[in-house]
Amino acid sequence: MPGEIKECGLYALPDGRELVAERGGKYGFFKLYDPLAWEFAGPPLYETDARGFLTSLGRPTPWRVEDLKEVGRTQPRRH
Repeated sequence: MPGEIKECGLYALPDGRELVAERGGKYGFFKLYDPLAWEFAGPPLYETDARGFLTSLGRPTPWRVEDLKEVGRTQPRRH
Protein backbone atom coordinates (compact mmCIF):
# COMPACT_ATOMS: atom_id res chain seq x y z
CA MET A 1 0.00 0.00 0.00
CA PRO A 2 1.54 3.38 -0.99
CA GLY A 3 2.33 5.66 1.92
CA GLU A 4 2.55 2.82 4.42
CA ILE A 5 5.70 2.83 6.53
CA LYS A 6 7.23 -0.37 7.87
CA GLU A 7 9.03 -0.74 11.19
CA CYS A 8 12.83 -0.57 10.67
CA GLY A 9 12.30 0.06 6.95
CA LEU A 10 14.81 2.18 5.06
CA TYR A 11 13.33 5.04 3.01
CA ALA A 12 14.70 7.81 0.80
CA LEU A 13 13.49 11.40 0.72
CA PRO A 14 13.12 13.06 -2.70
CA ASP A 15 16.56 14.65 -2.16
CA GLY A 16 18.12 11.18 -1.77
CA ARG A 17 18.76 11.19 1.98
CA GLU A 18 17.95 7.84 3.58
CA LEU A 19 15.98 7.43 6.80
CA VAL A 20 15.16 4.52 9.12
CA ALA A 21 11.58 4.29 10.40
CA GLU A 22 10.58 3.40 13.97
CA ARG A 23 7.05 3.31 15.37
CA GLY A 24 6.59 5.29 18.53
CA GLY A 25 6.46 8.91 17.58
CA LYS A 26 3.91 11.22 19.08
CA TYR A 27 0.50 9.47 19.14
CA GLY A 28 1.99 6.24 17.76
CA PHE A 29 3.19 7.65 14.46
CA PHE A 30 6.69 7.06 13.11
CA LYS A 31 10.03 8.60 13.96
CA LEU A 32 12.54 8.80 11.10
CA TYR A 33 16.28 8.61 11.77
CA ASP A 34 19.44 9.20 9.80
CA PRO A 35 21.05 5.71 9.57
CA LEU A 36 24.08 6.83 11.60
CA ALA A 37 21.85 8.31 14.32
CA TRP A 38 19.88 5.04 14.27
CA GLU A 39 23.04 2.98 14.77
CA PHE A 40 24.28 5.11 17.67
CA ALA A 41 20.89 5.85 19.36
CA GLY A 42 20.74 9.47 18.23
CA PRO A 43 17.59 11.56 17.95
CA PRO A 44 15.15 11.32 15.04
CA LEU A 45 15.30 13.91 12.27
CA TYR A 46 11.58 13.71 11.47
CA GLU A 47 8.25 12.41 12.75
CA THR A 48 5.09 11.68 10.82
CA ASP A 49 1.87 13.39 11.88
CA ALA A 50 -1.83 12.50 11.66
CA ARG A 51 -2.18 14.21 8.27
CA GLY A 52 0.71 12.28 6.71
CA PHE A 53 3.22 15.13 6.83
CA LEU A 54 6.80 14.83 7.98
CA THR A 55 7.67 17.28 10.75
CA SER A 56 11.08 18.27 12.09
CA LEU A 57 11.28 19.54 15.67
CA GLY A 58 7.51 19.99 15.54
CA ARG A 59 7.64 22.17 12.43
CA PRO A 60 6.18 21.18 9.07
CA THR A 61 8.42 20.17 6.19
CA PRO A 62 7.48 20.11 2.48
CA TRP A 63 7.35 16.30 2.53
CA ARG A 64 4.55 13.82 3.07
CA VAL A 65 4.71 10.09 3.81
CA GLU A 66 3.90 9.49 0.13
CA ASP A 67 7.15 11.25 -0.83
CA LEU A 68 9.24 8.55 0.88
CA LYS A 69 10.57 5.86 -1.44
CA GLU A 70 11.15 2.44 0.05
CA VAL A 71 14.80 1.48 -0.47
CA GLY A 72 14.07 -2.23 -0.13
CA ARG A 73 16.24 -2.92 2.89
CA THR A 74 15.60 -2.91 6.61
CA GLN A 75 17.82 -2.01 9.52
CA PRO A 76 18.26 -4.21 12.58
CA ARG A 77 16.22 -3.16 15.60
CA ARG A 78 17.98 -1.02 18.15
CA HIS A 79 18.69 -2.47 21.59
